[in-house]
Amino acid sequence: MGMQKLSKLIFLLAALALILVLAAGDGLAVPSFQRQTGQDCFACHTMFPELTPVGRAFKLTGYVLNKKGASHPSLPPLAGMAQISFTHTDQKQPPGSLPPDRWSLHALSSENDIVGAPQQASVFYAGQIYDKLGAFVQATYSNDNNRLALDAADVRYANATTVCDKDLIFGITLNNNPTVEDVWNSTPAFSFPYAAANLAPTPAASTLIDNTLAT
Repeated sequence: MGMQKLSKLIFLLAALALILVLAAGDGLAVPSFQRQTGQDCFACHTMFPELTPVGRAFKLTGYVLNKKGASHPSLPPLAGMAQISFTHTDQKQPPGSLPPDRWSLHALSSENDIVGAPQQASVFYAGQIYDKLGAFVQATYSNDNNRLALDAADVRYANATTVCDKDLIFGITLNNNPTVEDVWNSTPAFSFPYAAANLAPTPAASTLIDNTLAT
């Protein structure tokens, strides 16, 4: 390995170590939800992105649940995320199949090993907007196509009433993906694999609802 590749590998490992250090402590799915509710991620998630009954109720009622004394209640409901990926393939990839080297780290890649560092970075608006209106909105910069675009978006208004002595939750959702509103987080928008390498070779065939209609 040349000195240039070695220095870039050291930089990549140092950046990864820094991310792990900064992420230490209680795991949080979307930190702005935690600040708003005062609860950690395990109240709403069994294993991200699967939801507990509390998490399903929180999403179903429009992301507006608040708790008095929640940490940093004055902060806006914003959060961020960065993803780093590494893909190894048995077969060498054709020359020119990698995207342009915009982050000076694709130089670590070879025909068999593909590094995305970062492969994407996201900003979330996640929480109450006003009264019974809330949202989960993600904007993502993708390194492989050098674009910033609206990712998963789910804006909800919800209210509750009683009909024939039964509780009824009703409302409306505005979203950009036919499964992002699923309160079980089990359909294509949030289904397995929960995160994948953008640069990994994948099958070309898929169902129409499998994110083909997204955004």
